[in-house]
Amino acid sequence: VEISSLGPLLGTIFISLLPYLDNFSAEVSTIFNFLAQQEELSPYLKGLFFVPDHPAIRSVYVTIQQAIDSNRLFLDILKEALHNVTHENVDIRVEALRHLKELLQINYRPLQDCVVGAEGLDPVLTELVETLIMGCSDTNLSVALTCAECLGEIGAIDPGNLPRKRFNMEKTVFQFSVKSELFALAALNELVRALQTCRDTHNMDAFSLAIQELLKVFKIAPSGKSSKIHLWDSFPENVQEVMKPLLTSKSNFGRSLCEWGFQWANKLIPLMKDKFAASLFESCLFGMKLDAQTLMFFLPYVVIHTLFTCDDITKELILEEILAALNGAPTSAPSSSSNDTFLPIRTTAFTGFPSMQVPEESHAATTFDLCTKAVCTLLDFMDRWLREWKGGGKENHGTLDEANYKIVQDFCSKISKLTIATANYNCMEYPRALIYAEAYIKEHPDQFQIHLPLLTKIFTQLDEKDAVSGILTIQQQEPSLEDLILANEVTGSLQEAASCYERLAKEKVLKPQFMKGMVRCYLGLDQPVTSLKIAEGILTHSPHLSAIMSEQQVEAFWRLHMFDELSDLLSRPEVDNDKSWGTQVGRALISLKRSDHEGLTQNLATTRRMQLDALATASLDNGAYQNGYEEVVRLQMLSELEAAEKIVQQALSWQQEGRDCSQLVSGLVHKWSMKLENVQQSSSVLEPILSLRRTVLELSSRLLEDQVPSAARELEPLIGKLWLKSAELARKAGSFHQAYNCILNAQKYNLKELFMEKAKLHWEKGEQELAFTTLRRGLQEQFPDMANFKNMAAGERKEDRNNMQTDMLHYFLMSLQYGCNHIHVFCSSNMQTDMLHYFLMSLQYGCNHIHVFCSSNMQTDMLHYFLMSLQYGCNHIHVFCSSNMQTDMLHYFLMSLQYGCNHIYQSMPRLLSIYLDYGTRFADIAKKNKGSRVQEVAAMKGYLDKMSNLMDNYMQRLPPYMFLTAFSQIISRICHPLPDVYSRVKMLIVKLILAFPQQCMWMFIASWKSSFPLLSKRSHEILQDPLLKQARLNKFISDFNRLADKFIELINTPVDEVIITF
Repeated sequence: VEISSLGPLLGTIFISLLPYLDNFSAEVSTIFNFLAQQEELSPYLKGLFFVPDHPAIRSVYVTIQQAIDSNRLFLDILKEALHNVTHENVDIRVEALRHLKELLQINYRPLQDCVVGAEGLDPVLTELVETLIMGCSDTNLSVALTCAECLGEIGAIDPGNLPRKRFNMEKTVFQFSVKSELFALAALNELVRALQTCRDTHNMDAFSLAIQELLKVFKIAPSGKSSKIHLWDSFPENVQEVMKPLLTSKSNFGRSLCEWGFQWANKLIPLMKDKFAASLFESCLFGMKLDAQTLMFFLPYVVIHTLFTCDDITKELILEEILAALNGAPTSAPSSSSNDTFLPIRTTAFTGFPSMQVPEESHAATTFDLCTKAVCTLLDFMDRWLREWKGGGKENHGTLDEANYKIVQDFCSKISKLTIATANYNCMEYPRALIYAEAYIKEHPDQFQIHLPLLTKIFTQLDEKDAVSGILTIQQQEPSLEDLILANEVTGSLQEAASCYERLAKEKVLKPQFMKGMVRCYLGLDQPVTSLKIAEGILTHSPHLSAIMSEQQVEAFWRLHMFDELSDLLSRPEVDNDKSWGTQVGRALISLKRSDHEGLTQNLATTRRMQLDALATASLDNGAYQNGYEEVVRLQMLSELEAAEKIVQQALSWQQEGRDCSQLVSGLVHKWSMKLENVQQSSSVLEPILSLRRTVLELSSRLLEDQVPSAARELEPLIGKLWLKSAELARKAGSFHQAYNCILNAQKYNLKELFMEKAKLHWEKGEQELAFTTLRRGLQEQFPDMANFKNMAAGERKEDRNNMQTDMLHYFLMSLQYGCNHIHVFCSSNMQTDMLHYFLMSLQYGCNHIHVFCSSNMQTDMLHYFLMSLQYGCNHIHVFCSSNMQTDMLHYFLMSLQYGCNHIYQSMPRLLSIYLDYGTRFADIAKKNKGSRVQEVAAMKGYLDKMSNLMDNYMQRLPPYMFLTAFSQIISRICHPLPDVYSRVKMLIVKLILAFPQQCMWMFIASWKSSFPLLSKRSHEILQDPLLKQARLNKFISDFNRLADKFIELINTPVDEVIITF
């Protein structure tokens, strides 16, 4: 064997021999030393990261660590880890995932840079997330659980930040028949993949047999005598190496449990009249029953080729089987009669969804969900088969003719899209359910109103608030209480939903799901006491509902920190088998309270496995991450619970060693805050995370208060900040009652930020007087020594002085911002003028001397708050601001842009409004008062000249991209009545077209082709500017002109009313 050929196999060799290191240390050490010293293998040593520091192989370990460059960039490390977690060897994948988890825990700050970098989410991290999502469905439980742990460490990144994967139909050639050569290539590649990932020897025999038979059926061989040698050459070299031994070897059949998909395929294959297809599928049958992805590759072809040649009775039986899966209802036990050609779906677990992991003991509900998903995949295949046939050429049809197309079309037409939509909704495939529901309504527009409730349910599960509100608006009938509950819950109006539940209770509608929903609603309102009392009252009246209410009781107990009562509840027999999310979290918290590390680890593994099962049933098509986002959020919550337990143990250990524990707490808080920034910013996602964090921190504080009181004291303000965050979310969602409740809970932590949140809540409720009273009282309470601060010597208590200065500026600016946003409510015009004057004076001082005493961050914040304070003034500034003040405001806005672009969307539109509006008013006054008010007109002309000079100056100093942010606003002023101002607008547009021709012309096209004469004329004048007469730009503008004319021609083309799509 050539040494160089062992390179790709080096990791497999080492991982296979490591278990024998203790018993055969001399022999294994000799092999490792020999391989590690080979020059040809040195590039592959960095892939041996899993080799331990064992005394027998110490030199090998040192060599490997030297090959692994520890000074690499984090992205390079991540790329290497991504390569390792997709290794063909399962043991290496497990070790790579464990190594990846450690990397993510240690390097969370670089990981955060990959998430919120200047160019968005890094592609490497995107690929890693997709790989981990796929890994959660791995048949190897260790791989799946470790993938889940890694996802938890990364955190629940907002799906909106992930790029959507687009399936390029042009890159794949659809195969209609199993007799084509391209189908042979795809089938053999699929079987080789399944063989390489297989660990059981019996399963390996089955896949080997399938590969061997397909090579024989298609007459594929590497020899020159074979007519299909070109097919052999088209396989990658590694695939050829796998298939070579199977050209001559023999295989034995292996045993396996009969799954639903295998049983159905086994029934269909003998009914095929096409002997070639029957022989091919017979060869692969044993491979189909061992691998889910392999089964779902072949099963659609098995069904469709059976339809081509079978009789009407067989077609009806196939339809009956599909409808049984879609309807999802168990049937009676199968008959033992040999005359029963088809067996309806039973309670055996189906493994036929791509890369799907099925629990060994699947209950009936899970089984039917999986069968439904498999059948929907089959129907998707048939739908694409029809579309490809209709839209594609005939070169890929092979021996098939139009009769085959008609057979498939007639068969699919017998299955109602409404049935498919309902089935997908029942098995939580909501995006696919929406597609079929909309298709059905489009075909039956007269039934639109009838099926609006189904659309409401689907949009509710998709968290589409606007869609739900829109459906309620267009309903012809008054929505039912059930519809109102759905709408209120999805829009976050839980107080209104609670009222609807109360109304249902009054009407004696005491269905279990409604009672459960009521308790959950009060939990969502963060009223665990109320929800607990309601649950207890329900159980007193209906004890048989204890299994349904147990999860809500458990969650209420751990939210109230009533851990003794929680422990008693979890010890009851009826709760022992409850595997719901809230109950599992309760068990984990009890383990944390008891400092039971092993129990907590075991419970977290069980809970993660539950989330894996949910992820495994999610579609692996485009949008898989979004479909399973709820489970990813829960994985993050489990990871945070595990991290908190680790911090508690480390703090206790460090305390014994006499080390400072404060950095442990600060590190945890920093990591959690970064994770929270990446999560989807909706209350339905954030509130469960915040709630669990509060409980975990409260429990950790109790565990540390006796032995590490300093760490316990540091945790308490963090709990208060989490309450404030919940109050902010509730306030922005309009849930003022819930926000007030959160503020009451935060009061005992004495946070400085509390009075600001109180003031904001008062203002949102329309209580302006209370808002300003709260602001004034809060500033006095937080800064009682302001007078002493002014007299404090510069060198005296410098640190305290700087801290106090920072806090005072922060809160004064926040209160200033909040008051000036709504200043017109309670201030007269004179007062507003005076306030703006002083704000401008302070802004002038800040811009000229701000660097003397403020950090760069504080400079940015001050500019932001001062600019916000001028918002109202700029909207109506001509009413009460003098020309001099407007000139100063324009100047300071322009100056603020020199400090960066953090607030460019506040500064740029307003400075343009000041300049352009002032020019318009000057033109109006000059026109109306010719010969009169000469001094006033002259004064305004002087100020306008100053503004124009400022604009000229900063148009040269500021980069063009700053003005591009307000290009639409600039275009809207092309018809400015004052020539002097119009010339600068024209100059600015020309400058931007020169810098950004593509972006500008797309926005400029509407004005250019406008039917308004003056607008069109001035647009042509701008494009005739000499600066735009460059050869490159001249051709570009000419081409764009022709493209615009074609668009206009297309828009004006009459279309037959019958045609609704192209």
